[in-house]
Amino acid sequence: MFHKRVELRWRLSALADRGRLFLPNTHTQERGLRKQAAFRGFRQKALDHVVDACKLLDHLTAEPAAYPGSDVANALIGARREFVSEIQTIIDPRARQDRLRVLAGRQQSDPTECSPGTVRMTAP
Repeated sequence: MFHKRVELRWRLSALADRGRLFLPNTHTQERGLRKQAAFRGFRQKALDHVVDACKLLDHLTAEPAAYPGSDVANALIGARREFVSEIQTIIDPRARQDRLRVLAGRQQSDPTECSPGTVRMTAP
């Protein structure tokens, strides 16, 4: 179990680093000037949730008895949901979908309609 936690922690850390490619730190000229360029400034809020999950796994690895499994699972699920919500705020897929509808000549959103580019798996 210990090795699985360590592996998961490394994978989350790598995801946070990859996230910096798409969501670079802000205020890089004012904060952390002695750090490497990608780590200067402030991390964007969306990536905070990934880093929070890493920290949770650090604590769990150091003190496994202090964190019941269900608490850890709930905290990780919460971090994932917060991350997805932040990314949706940044990407704004609903606005993109609305723009595509306008470009396709449709005005109103039909709740039974598939998103552009998707394949309907059941009969309408």
